[in-house]
Amino acid sequence: MADIIIPGIPASALPLATAASPGAQSAVDKAKSDTQDKISTGTVPAFVANAATIAPGTDRASRYALASTVTLAAASALTVATTGTPSVGNKLIMVYALALGYTLSIVNGGPAAGTVATFGATLTGPKGVVLYWDGTNYVFSSYIEGAV
Repeated sequence: MADIIIPGIPASALPLATAASPGAQSAVDKAKSDTQDKISTGTVPAFVANAATIAPGTDRASRYALASTVTLAAASALTVATTGTPSVGNKLIMVYALALGYTLSIVNGGPAAGTVATFGATLTGPKGVVLYWDGTNYVFSSYIEGAV
């Protein structure tokens, strides 16, 4: 590979590639990428009085899965708390792969509180939901269909 020479600019002023091969990421860029792309799994706590709360901004989780042992006693709500400091645009994925027996509402815990998604009592509907953080609230993005 030939050196690139730019008249009037000393070579010391040009950024040096730190990657071992062309097109590879530097160690700093790779660390940033690994952190941004990492999906960490949070735990959905037990439902008490037909309600539970998760806090992705506090526990730094981006994916929650309902355990196969979850049994709902009635229609229930899972509130997504807005505590902590998630990045704007941060996505949150919630999935389930069991018949709940009752509907499960996913509720935004921010100022614009309200149901943002609902899972049916059987496995015939969506198997998950994607929400995103707009800086104040968790907002519906899309349902996840099919196997999870």
